[in-house]
Amino acid sequence: MNPEDFRDQVLEALHSDDTEKLDELVSVFEPLNGPTPDGAENEALVAIGKFGCSGRTSRYRPLVETLIEKGLQPDLTTCAYFGLVDRGKALVDQDADLVNTRNGEGITPLHAAAERGDLAMTKWLYEAGADPRALSSDDELPIVRALHAGPWKSERALDVVDFLAPLCELDQELWFASGRGDVVRVKSLLRDPTTQADEPDSAGVAPLFHACHNNQADVVELLLEAGADPNRQTPDGDSPLATACLHRLSQECDITIIEALLRAGAHQSIESAVIIEDDEFVRNYFELQREKPNALGPLTPLHYAIHTGARKSLELLVRLGVELDDGHWSHIERIFASDGEYFARLRRLSYQK
Repeated sequence: MNPEDFRDQVLEALHSDDTEKLDELVSVFEPLNGPTPDGAENEALVAIGKFGCSGRTSRYRPLVETLIEKGLQPDLTTCAYFGLVDRGKALVDQDADLVNTRNGEGITPLHAAAERGDLAMTKWLYEAGADPRALSSDDELPIVRALHAGPWKSERALDVVDFLAPLCELDQELWFASGRGDVVRVKSLLRDPTTQADEPDSAGVAPLFHACHNNQADVVELLLEAGADPNRQTPDGDSPLATACLHRLSQECDITIIEALLRAGAHQSIESAVIIEDDEFVRNYFELQREKPNALGPLTPLHYAIHTGARKSLELLVRLGVELDDGHWSHIERIFASDGEYFARLRRLSYQK
């Protein structure tokens, strides 16, 4: 199997949570073990790490170790994700320019170390010449990845943030204070008449998005009071409400942020309606769509109802015709196990369909 096919099949197995297929792929794959790291092999290794060998979980650590033992050569960015300092030093000894070289996904090793929340690796890369102000291909600073929890870490890497911040000279940046959750600094900056509440960072991302993305409820309120646009999108088309809803799935967003955005005029979405249990919106939405609730993309309204614990919305979706499979019931039983009466009612409603 060539590296490209291996990468593609690994990604498919990861997204479908097919652990047996993933084990099989790793067991039969033979890395190129050439003179330089292979891009596709590294993409596969990093993907496995993101899903199962990170600060959140170690369930795929044996697979990562197996691939490296077989001879898969990590590039410097991969070394940064996995904390492989000795391997990283060997690569830099051969080519010092690697510390500021973007990989195939458009990020530098310092972006990876910051995203992983690895202070030791971050410091070593800086000492080796990594530029803390180097931008990714989408114009994002490394520090932005340290500000956010996940997917490589269970909480924000504030030690990495505090190390990089002075090097990036971000004291006067409202977006940074907003993402950091520095209420005092945000208030001070907003008192300055020259400060624009929607002044974006180098990637075009406004302070309000940073605050929502990083679960800073108090800052969200301050920015909205200062006139921040609740519907201003990122260059990728993401909105403050969308990122807040997405991170509500893993309980990394306070529901008061979603409520504040809607009060300020954010456009209601099916995801936010499910989360705040706006039955009327949900009913009207599916009448207009003429679709079953579980037939709308990978992160369905059903997914949001289950994983945000929205009891009323979940029951409504079942009444509207949602189809629950064994995987859904497994999550429902885990999340709603304490409410036996509710669980039994869902079962009855489901059987009636």
